[in-house]
Amino acid sequence: MRLKKKLLHKLLRHAEENANGQRLPAPEFEEYEEMEVNYHIGLCYEAGFLHVHIGEPMPGADIRMYQIRNLTWKGHLELEEKKFACRA
Repeated sequence: MRLKKKLLHKLLRHAEENANGQRLPAPEFEEYEEMEVNYHIGLCYEAGFLHVHIGEPMPGADIRMYQIRNLTWKGHLELEEKKFACRA
């Protein structure tokens, strides 16, 4: 699967606006498939941008489902950097 930076940014913004430490289901974005969103939540977790709850693998697949808990310090910094770059 290809890295979609726009989706990563949307996920960070979604976490900033909605996450409160409780398990937040993966958001639904019209332009992205559920598996793309889930994959990119996993990438955000691996990069240290999000705290997530990692679920059991889906039946018949080696793909885990993630639930967003909140942004990490690194995630906040990444999001602020993107906001600043958009203003420049």
